[in-house]
Amino acid sequence: MTPKTRVLMIIDSGKILNRVVCNTFILIMLFNALILPAQNVIENSFIWKDTDGNTIEAHGSGFIYRDGTYYMIGEDKSHNAHLFKGVNLYSSPDLMTWTFVKTIIDKNTHTDLNNNDRVIERPKILYNDQTRQYVVWLHYESGNYGMAQAGVFYSDQIDGDYIQHSHFRPFGKMARDCTLFKDDDGMAYFIAAANENADIEIYRLTADYLDVEANIRTLWPGRWREAPAMFKHNGYYFLVTSGATGWDPNQGKYAYAQSIEGPWSDLMDLGNGSTFDSQPNYIIPVVGTEKTTFIYSGDRWQDPDLQRSKYIWLPLQISGNKLTLNYRLRWQIDVNTGNWNDYTDPQAIDKRQWTLEYVSSEEAFDGSMAENVYDNDPLTFWHSDWKDHWPSHPHQFQIDLGANYTIEKLRLLPRQDGNSNGMVKRYDLYISKQPENWGNPVSSNNFTLSRSEKEVTISPKEGRYIRFDALSGFDENPWSSLAELDVIVSPGSMCYYSDEVLTGSLISSVIDENVTGKAFDGSVGTYFEAGTADGHWIGYDLGAKNKISALRFHPRAHESDKMIGGKFQASNSAGFDEATGLYTIDHISGDDWQCISTDILKEYRYVRYLSPDNSYGTVAEIEFYKAPSVVLSIDPENVRDVLFFPNPVKGELSFKDQGMTLMNNSNVEILDASGTSVGFYENHAMDTSIDVRHLSTGVYMVRIQSSTGLRIRKLIKQ
Repeated sequence: MTPKTRVLMIIDSGKILNRVVCNTFILIMLFNALILPAQNVIENSFIWKDTDGNTIEAHGSGFIYRDGTYYMIGEDKSHNAHLFKGVNLYSSPDLMTWTFVKTIIDKNTHTDLNNNDRVIERPKILYNDQTRQYVVWLHYESGNYGMAQAGVFYSDQIDGDYIQHSHFRPFGKMARDCTLFKDDDGMAYFIAAANENADIEIYRLTADYLDVEANIRTLWPGRWREAPAMFKHNGYYFLVTSGATGWDPNQGKYAYAQSIEGPWSDLMDLGNGSTFDSQPNYIIPVVGTEKTTFIYSGDRWQDPDLQRSKYIWLPLQISGNKLTLNYRLRWQIDVNTGNWNDYTDPQAIDKRQWTLEYVSSEEAFDGSMAENVYDNDPLTFWHSDWKDHWPSHPHQFQIDLGANYTIEKLRLLPRQDGNSNGMVKRYDLYISKQPENWGNPVSSNNFTLSRSEKEVTISPKEGRYIRFDALSGFDENPWSSLAELDVIVSPGSMCYYSDEVLTGSLISSVIDENVTGKAFDGSVGTYFEAGTADGHWIGYDLGAKNKISALRFHPRAHESDKMIGGKFQASNSAGFDEATGLYTIDHISGDDWQCISTDILKEYRYVRYLSPDNSYGTVAEIEFYKAPSVVLSIDPENVRDVLFFPNPVKGELSFKDQGMTLMNNSNVEILDASGTSVGFYENHAMDTSIDVRHLSTGVYMVRIQSSTGLRIRKLIKQ
């Protein structure tokens, strides 16, 4: 169990200041958050809906950008079968909101397609500038996958009536999973898996894009690759493929060349061992005014069936001839500039303040600890004991959120590695203000068997502690697992404050302490109210200077509107000369606690609430909160960019800089659970390892300080 953590987060005008106090070290994170509109979010592992609210059916997708609009074509799997139903067309201005246009190819397109044994897969589309036609190539197949042909269709309009031109085996070779690529000079290429998927063939197309002209290259004979996707960037051609394992995911790989005819590099890994449980279908280029971003577009098949298969879109990171693909649950892209950013729900609690209260079972052997459910990494997960012990259900963990919130929803993400072991079926969820008194569950239900994030909506409840009981799984094994937990709160509850409420001597424009004190008596049933309506103030002489981190106030029932225009102020003068404004009330969210974070870091002795003019100063309760006094700086955008491995570790710890921003000669410090330094490595070269065999088994924090900022990561020592 980690040491108790106290967290304070201050929000103002998009700037977020987060202080984490963990026994002997304190962390402050400061950054400017770029947030695009919340409705325009790419959400992986979800079923995507179009603008009419219908499920998007465009599997094995192909894409084209024309006249300010992105178009996507793909297979319709709404009948939950691999046999052909149709090829659908969707349009989008931003790659995040999609409108169904029409089904461009169906069984009525040609008599050859009106066959109960027909299979059509992976349609791709190009525009021919010379013929002014849109040309679609696809995998044209029979139900037993014996045909293995390429199919060609064309139309004068992108949403027109497509005509079947032909279906055939290029140069007599099989053609299964396929893609199209159009080079800068207008030359187009058809790339397909051949020879029972053992080889990849590259064909140059004729000038009209309706036939193959030459078989220019056979790639990696006998290496069993499929699902090709090609793109070009800064003089390099890249080809992304998957292994040939049917509907099951595998290790994605890529290769590069400076000529499409080769020579091509050997295959290199892309993403993790399951390509984040997906198979590539296309690489989408987004050419913006500031940068070009390439999006990996993949299918997560059979999650849990074809009808509910998901789309996985991720931004590719490119450095020279190297590709990096990292998983992101939610992210956004600006198609105008080409910039992209991770997305966080503004009503989701920042999980950096959470701590683990209790866990009944976790597996330390592979690092499947309960803390993984709030590490903001969807690829790690909590798993109950499985190596040496198999404790039976229920399995439980409890989390301290760091402060009280009015909670409306909880989101639970199953493990995302393609393995269903431990996925939870029946569960109970609890919320409480004290971990000793849970009461009845706020939700008791069954999850469905899929890797999609589960959203649990509850009647709003205030609490600080979350308890999750996994009562059963989907098979006979007594295991439980979960990747991420997110807590969604009421907008008025998004305030982060410490446990230390400031107190002092009452000061007021009203002499009667029996009246004044009612705003600080801990009861929202009593209230301060002056006898005249000429504006009043009440507050504290704190006796010494303090930093004010946050404030809370509760209006008198049914009279919250009378506080509109009121001000909270701080000063070092008893007369509030040159008072500093902490907050001006411009709206109140109901007759409930209102929590306000401040960005005032100067220390003050006097604090007060100044009511609006011509008011009685009515308020039920006021609280002022003290900020921690010692902070260290950190750039939170780089918190996750430094990885060390292996983790858990037994012997030597090596480092890998994902973001390529960490400099050599960094200072590395390892701290134990009490915050005590157990190892300091000054000017450490990041390409060398650190021997940690001397450390006792347990959980540690690794702090990496360089000229580009501070990174802090959890380390498990076995």
